[in-house]
Amino acid sequence: MLLTLFAFMHGLSSEKERERVMAEPFPFPFVSILIPARNEGIVIERTVQAMLALNYPKERLEILVIDDASTDDTPEVVEGIAARHRQVKLVRVPEGEGGKGKSRTLNVGLTHAVGDIIAVYDADNRPEPESLYYLVANLVEDQRLAAVLGKSPHDQPRPRLSRPVHQH
Repeated sequence: MLLTLFAFMHGLSSEKERERVMAEPFPFPFVSILIPARNEGIVIERTVQAMLALNYPKERLEILVIDDASTDDTPEVVEGIAARHRQVKLVRVPEGEGGKGKSRTLNVGLTHAVGDIIAVYDADNRPEPESLYYLVANLVEDQRLAAVLGKSPHDQPRPRLSRPVHQH
């Protein structure tokens, strides 16, 4: 019961903070969203569409999908979206250098990013429309911060697709 009450009170204070931050005007810094992707063709379109739906000025936003040597249709899907939305760009890990991990992929993306602020989302993320605004506002408001982290209340544990299946 005590934990439930604490969680409720924390939720109320978090909601009040969110409302306060969202109500205060602030200068919109340019944001580069980096999305590392390897064989994400099945989810990448919904993710990029969710980024395009963010409540953040489109002229202050670029969305870089960094393709890590995908063997599926990930690059083609992203190129199709980029043809319709100028803030979406496909960045490819140089040939022969793919498959060396997410950090390597993000480092390649960073060399193309022009934003004052860097946001990183996984290729299967679909953030709430207000999330980027809220995160950037918190970062701009408190000069002591070097980074902020958001977690959606809709995040669910992912199924373990890699779990081995044993037949007897």
